[in-house]
Amino acid sequence: MKIDQQLEQWINIKFLVKLGKNGPEIHQMLQKVYGEYALKERTVFKWVQRFREGREDPKDDARSGCPSTSSGNENIDCVRSLVLSDRRLTVRKIAEELGLGKSSIHTILMEHLEMKKVCAKIVLKLLTPEQKLQRKECCVDWKTSEESNEFLKRVITGDESWIYEYDIELKSQSRVWKQKNSLRPKKSRKSKSKIKVMLMVFFDCHGILHHEFAPEGKTVNTAFYVEVSKHLRDHVCRVPPELWEGR
Repeated sequence: MKIDQQLEQWINIKFLVKLGKNGPEIHQMLQKVYGEYALKERTVFKWVQRFREGREDPKDDARSGCPSTSSGNENIDCVRSLVLSDRRLTVRKIAEELGLGKSSIHTILMEHLEMKKVCAKIVLKLLTPEQKLQRKECCVDWKTSEESNEFLKRVITGDESWIYEYDIELKSQSRVWKQKNSLRPKKSRKSKSKIKVMLMVFFDCHGILHHEFAPEGKTVNTAFYVEVSKHLRDHVCRVPPELWEGR
């Protein structure tokens, strides 16, 4: 919202207050005239109260350190300070706080501060500082060790995933070229397969060493993983016996 448009609405509020209109009525009138650029209901009520208390100046009180214009380094510094104090602030909240237009705030964030709003990344577990330090020390020990190359060759890791009877085609996979007057293709909605089985795969630096499927109806618990580990050990001893030399 431009500053002169905002001032114009404040002047209109003062005029309507003198006519005896209340807050909801004034807000409704402003919405009819200014549409999406109308002042928020809370802001309208605030100015109605001010004018009822005898205020005559329709201009907003000056804010320290935050000029009313949208250009200049001072506004950029104001926006930076607000965002760093609360990174979840919306463009609308920042605009209301500084008295600037939403487009100006968006320009400052995207072009001057080179910021963009992103969602938090989902991870399996958040590590504490002590856990991070311990992992760093282990990695440094492995890297500086004379046997680091041989050690990494002995590392076997595993992963597990659910394998479904069929995979549902993604919306992007069904895209086709169509002519201007041709009909858009249709397809029925499909549910995710209820038939699934757990696949466990173990591999080292050379590739896959062992894989197996969890039996149907088998409870996946500690005893089950111990059994799978024994299968992996027996397989490793048969396929690459050099991994077990010296043990």
